[in-house]
Amino acid sequence: MTNELPDVVGGRYRLGTLLGRGATAQVFRAVDLELGREVAVKVYDSHVVAVEQLRRAREKTLLASVQHPGVVAVFDSGTAGERPYLVMQLVDGGNLAERLCAGPFTLAEVEQLAVRLADALAHVHARQIVHRDLKPANVLLGPGGPLITDFGIAHALDSTRITGTGLVTGTAAYLAPEQILGELAGPAADIYALGLILLECLTAQLEFPGTLAESAAARLHRAPRIPDGTPEPLATLLTRMTAREPGDRPGAAEIPRLLAEPPAVVPAPRRRRALAAAGGLATVTAAAVLTGVLTQPADSQTAPAPLPAAAPPSSSVVVPSPVTLPTASAVVVASSPAAKPVAVGVVDAERPKAGRGKSGPDAALPGDGPAKPPRPKGGKGEGPGKR
Repeated sequence: MTNELPDVVGGRYRLGTLLGRGATAQVFRAVDLELGREVAVKVYDSHVVAVEQLRRAREKTLLASVQHPGVVAVFDSGTAGERPYLVMQLVDGGNLAERLCAGPFTLAEVEQLAVRLADALAHVHARQIVHRDLKPANVLLGPGGPLITDFGIAHALDSTRITGTGLVTGTAAYLAPEQILGELAGPAADIYALGLILLECLTAQLEFPGTLAESAAARLHRAPRIPDGTPEPLATLLTRMTAREPGDRPGAAEIPRLLAEPPAVVPAPRRRRALAAAGGLATVTAAAVLTGVLTQPADSQTAPAPLPAAAPPSSSVVVPSPVTLPTASAVVVASSPAAKPVAVGVVDAERPKAGRGKSGPDAALPGDGPAKPPRPKGGKGEGPGKR
């Protein structure tokens, strides 16, 4: 078998510049001489010819019915010498792996990428096709948005695939736990891989780096770490997409809806404490308003001045609810350097004061001296208050 390629393969595709190379194939820019359009031609290495012929036939069959703007179209297939090839839609713009070398994406870019790729996966999954090797290198960044490519190891849901060496196919860094365990990889495996890709877009770092063994062991022992500060609902969505159990992951069609949902509003503990403090302040304030403040000069023999009339309630005042007045009696005493306390006010929330227009003994704020009993009314020489 020869590795030499003719200038024109399949009698109609003139090969041009090399666009990239993977583990088993090269991708060329080419021109379709019959239709006069540019295409991409993926030529597989000859040492994997038997396997790749099967893959090529499978990919062409699987994708023949897939027409979606987020999936790279497959136009044709054939053999150049003894090397199989695929003719695909040409997408200018590079791939996601190359873009990640420049750093992380913005939050808005990650969310947009999630919606576009999830929509493409939903379309493919609805046709009972699973990619099984979704990774940044298989996401092309075209002018119209991202496209998924390389369904070379895709399979229908009624089949499974193990390599000749017994390893499950796929790229180690993005394999789902069930793939590592050798179980059937369904659509949930693609969701897991997409979750890891989106995490990598946020951080520009692999979540599970290392060799196949190291990467596999890591994801079987811990969940992916969602970066601190990731807002909702994206943080919860990424957690669900990378859940250990396939059944706990959302379907591809759910992802755009879940991402658009407003985050649930949960009162913060700090807010609850603030409300409690406001309620306590309102209780103390209400008690002070009810009891009033009464002081007089030290040598005065006059009776306490009446309280000012209470202001009518304003509809613009908002009192935190619920506000509960004390059920036990509260005593508030006041004094100041220029005046001495002359009255003690007692507030009993459960016992209203008798008498029309009377508020009872008045109270003042806590002061320097001890509380003194009220001075009885009357003229000179009456009562124990006589001097």
